[in-house]
Amino acid sequence: MLIKCRECGESVARHAKSCPQCGARKPAQSKAQAKLDDISRGSFKLAFALPALGIFVLIIVAGVAGVAGC
Repeated sequence: MLIKCRECGESVARHAKSCPQCGARKPAQSKAQAKLDDISRGSFKLAFALPALGIFVLIIVAGVAGVAGC
């Protein structure tokens, strides 16, 4: 079944991952739902980036403490 893309208004398949005309991701979703998906995708990345940053800082601190203790 074809629907109108939320961004450009061209016909697109209901289950299309992106609009072939304008490239909008998930063109069948409302703009509000698409925005929520973008926010949650960013939050997911942040949830993995913060622990990785913490580990990196601990390694640096341990390295500096090890050099200072020699």
